[in-house]
Amino acid sequence: MNIEIRRYQDDDYGKVFNILKENFQVEKDEFCKDERVLEFVAVVEDKVVGYFIVRELLDIIKNVKYFYLEYICVDKNFQNRGVGKRIMEFILELAKNKKVKYIELTSGYQRIVAHHLYEKYGFEKRESNIFRRIL
Repeated sequence: MNIEIRRYQDDDYGKVFNILKENFQVEKDEFCKDERVLEFVAVVEDKVVGYFIVRELLDIIKNVKYFYLEYICVDKNFQNRGVGKRIMEFILELAKNKKVKYIELTSGYQRIVAHHLYEKYGFEKRESNIFRRIL
């Protein structure tokens, strides 16, 4: 199966909206105009089957660039078919090209299959708690 990764386009909105809803129970808002935020889709035979966000940030303590990954998700009908693997390979190649020093992400405790994928690609689970306050 040929899996293409390309930048998100406005006409991908409907499919991405559905993938996010099925994986995270969130609804996608408008396209982000921040140049440090890169949105991508995974495509199989002209069908959007995956979505992820790469946010390029600066660690001001270490003075190095890093990636923060958000909303890595695959259409349930295409899971376990190599789409997640292709996404991770793309992210690692992009990180190498952009000369970032590390990559971070958070993942819900229930996303066991995703955790295995991250660990397969060298991500290590950190001891932390994530806090959020909605304003």
